Amino acid sequence: MFNLLAILLLPISSLFASNKQIYVYETRVLLAAKATLKIEVENSIFNGAPVKFIRSNTHAYLFGKEIYNLDYMAYSKMDLTPITNIECEIEKKDDPDDKNCKQILFLEHQQFAYKKLHLKATQLPPMHENDQGVTIFDINEQQPDFDQNLDHLYDIASLALTIEQLNLSVENPERIFYLAVNKTIAMAKVQFVKNISKNEQWIKIIPLRPSIDEFDTPFPHKIIYDTHLRVVTEVHQKLPIVGNTVIKLNKKKSAF
Repeated sequence: MFNLLAILLLPISSLFASNKQIYVYETRVLLAAKATLKIEVENSIFNGAPVKFIRSNTHAYLFGKEIYNLDYMAYSKMDLTPITNIECEIEKKDDPDDKNCKQILFLEHQQFAYKKLHLKATQLPPMHENDQGVTIFDINEQQPDFDQNLDHLYDIASLALTIEQLNLSVENPERIFYLAVNKTIAMAKVQFVKNISKNEQWIKIIPLRPSIDEFDTPFPHKIIYDTHLRVVTEVHQKLPIVGNTVIKLNKKKSAF
């Protein structure tokens, strides 16, 4: 369930100053378990072009003992189109210093490259489609209607961040867009937008293909977006066994 926290919660303001932005999200599951996600975002340069560099770490604890540790790094274009990313999970059952990583590189012609690797420290190494161990995936084999020149594709790690890019409103709520979920490209839809206060919106996103019943990762049933701060402040998620879980932005620990 804590992997869910890592991939769904990358909500960041779409306007960046030159300094680093820091976002801290926290949740508590029952009385014994808690998790924290820290996200750092800054402007950077990748292959000579301005990009957004995103780094995050998720810690989960049960009875005070760490049970989950996931690092994430990514370069995305300024419009949030993914370029390359890596996620690394510490495999405590094996070598505690060895990280099990998955790296993705998005290519032209509606393709992306994927490979698994092991690293001692989380980093985003250079990746090429002809590297050993790389598998090439064709997006149109998964989503025949996808057009790289017309459709919006985002990394699922930036799911909440896409809200600012989609320019949602109560009057014009619905949007179809695509999400990269490791080796899967999913079609998703903003189902509705509802104002719940002067500066807050309730937003619901559902997966269309694969459907919500076929999707391995449950989607949040409620996202609270602050239109003044331009940041997601809460994600309400129904998790197996524990039921509804609310993940909140800690504004005191954050800097944006």
